[in-house]
Amino acid sequence: MDKILYGTAYYYEYLPTDRLAKDIEMMKKAHLNIVRIGESTWGTYEKQSGVFDFSLISVLIFNL
Repeated sequence: MDKILYGTAYYYEYLPTDRLAKDIEMMKKAHLNIVRIGESTWGTYEKQSGVFDFSLISVLIFNL
């Protein structure tokens, strides 16, 4: 590995949606290079084995 990973766990599913833009701004200002998302609510994204729906967190994925 040629760089240090600096990040956070972000539980978007449990936070008010009106703070998303501010949280993303703060993560970018802090120069985070890794953000762990979705693991605690995996059943939300894979309701059937092998069938995935990431629409609930797509706004986060595409803005980080």
